[in-house]
Amino acid sequence: MSATVRVTVNVIVTVPLLATMSVSASPPSIRPPLIVLIVTAELDALGIRMLPRSLGEALDAFKADPLSEKVFGSSMFKAWSDYKADEWASYCNHVSDWEKSRYLKLF
Repeated sequence: MSATVRVTVNVIVTVPLLATMSVSASPPSIRPPLIVLIVTAELDALGIRMLPRSLGEALDAFKADPLSEKVFGSSMFKAWSDYKADEWASYCNHVSDWEKSRYLKLF
């Protein structure tokens, strides 16, 4: 397993993954830098990836990580993935109040 720790905000997913990782993974061998501002290339060189910025990106990361299916089992992994894919599709099709107030005045 890589030293990169992948965590999702959802507690139902996070707790079992972290519990399994704490038993099976060794801690990263890097120390945090003293300077807070780090460019993306430096993060890549250290093997550190940014957290997903959307549910869609988080779902892609969840499905790509073999630990997810190992921890949840095939049927729960598929059910959770399908449920979150439907949730993301619904979110993407929703027009927010902010979008309405910002863009409808243009017409």
